[in-house]
Amino acid sequence: DEVILTHGFGIANVEMETPVTPETIFAIGSSTKAFTSTLVGMLVDEGKMDWDDPVTKYLSYFQVNVESDNESAEVTLRDVLSHRTGFTRMGVLYASGQIPREEVLLDATKAEPYVPSREKFYYSNVMYMSAGVAAGKADGKDWDKLVKERIFKPLDMDSTTTSVTQAEKDSRLASGYLWDEDLQAYEYKPM
Repeated sequence: DEVILTHGFGIANVEMETPVTPETIFAIGSSTKAFTSTLVGMLVDEGKMDWDDPVTKYLSYFQVNVESDNESAEVTLRDVLSHRTGFTRMGVLYASGQIPREEVLLDATKAEPYVPSREKFYYSNVMYMSAGVAAGKADGKDWDKLVKERIFKPLDMDSTTTSVTQAEKDSRLASGYLWDEDLQAYEYKPM
């Protein structure tokens, strides 16, 4: 196996006109969902978790309000990994990535579901996060260590990190931008 082509497309920093190169790194974003579901799958294969385990088996404090005809219904790993908990994004709880995950999840338990559990698909970063934290509890390590040991290292993903602080210190990090219609320009948006 050999690399046939590497190339970067776009601009990593608009103000400095820095082009994207094959060495440019980007915010990890929703790639974490693939890592989380992969980790849970590995732990299911090892008998440490089950897809239909309630999240509370690993996170006793994660008592979310589930709207269901079944009074004993609980949110399962399968529910959070398939975005069918009835909860919406809750992005404001974790917008900066600086608040500890367990604190974010504890705050999420105060929310009300938008629709009954298992009724509709509603994308939710915070609910997905609960599966990652649960995986860490099931394996006796935190999610960051699990991802590094079981995914990044075996795949030689040496430039990949789950740490916002570490990423921000790397000069290869691309800046985030959104198009501002009023200004007719790209506006910098931090991670």
